[in-house]
Amino acid sequence: MIEYHTPCSFFEEYLDWNPDLEVSVQQWLAISEQRFLGATSGRIFRDDLGIEENRRKLSYFPRDVWLWLMASQWKMIAEGEPFTGRCGSVGDELGSRIVAARQVQRLMRLCFLQEKRHAPYSKWLGTAFSRLSIAPRLIPVFEQVMNAIHWVERDEYLGQAYTILAESHNVLSLTEYLSVETALFFNRPFHIKSGEKFTAALRNVIQDPLLKSLPPLGSVSQLTDSVTVYDDVLLSRKMAVLYQQ
Repeated sequence: MIEYHTPCSFFEEYLDWNPDLEVSVQQWLAISEQRFLGATSGRIFRDDLGIEENRRKLSYFPRDVWLWLMASQWKMIAEGEPFTGRCGSVGDELGSRIVAARQVQRLMRLCFLQEKRHAPYSKWLGTAFSRLSIAPRLIPVFEQVMNAIHWVERDEYLGQAYTILAESHNVLSLTEYLSVETALFFNRPFHIKSGEKFTAALRNVIQDPLLKSLPPLGSVSQLTDSVTVYDDVLLSRKMAVLYQQ
């Protein structure tokens, strides 16, 4: 498993990125975080060729890209907020469990963003999450969500998780203070955070014209768990069209 590369050939093959150029907004969004993580982690034993400087450029997203990704993640969370309860209330406990598991994954990805850490693909997501500073607060709550027998209990624990993530958002001091309390969904007994208010607040502080104009649809890593998409950088180049103005 030994390969030989020049610095340029490695980054071009692994990321479809020329290290003599800046990473474009489209590349930040269309290349999977798994690939950025692979290119920037691991030990360099000797560096006579400036590899560490190139890795530094990739270490994390620029500020406006970061804000847009968090706005997108809150949007995804908001879209699924009432469905754990809505499935359960019509007797679909299996559907409720599936939605709840998806919400947990979305919340986990938001934690990586809030702590400015590239998230790995699903095989390592739980392991890497356990190393985040927020993990001791959230892991017990997530376990309660996943182990709940009835949707009412499941929805209650998800509401607790929403509140913790809202508190973490406010600690970052990126936007005006936003309420951390959950509310009922149109007076129905489903706990929601109204995550779209976090989306709107984050989009309001973005300066980059392109990112301000893009709807908060999320990066490739937020849109799909497909390993094929994550591993094929030429496919990533094609997907960059999603992020054109």
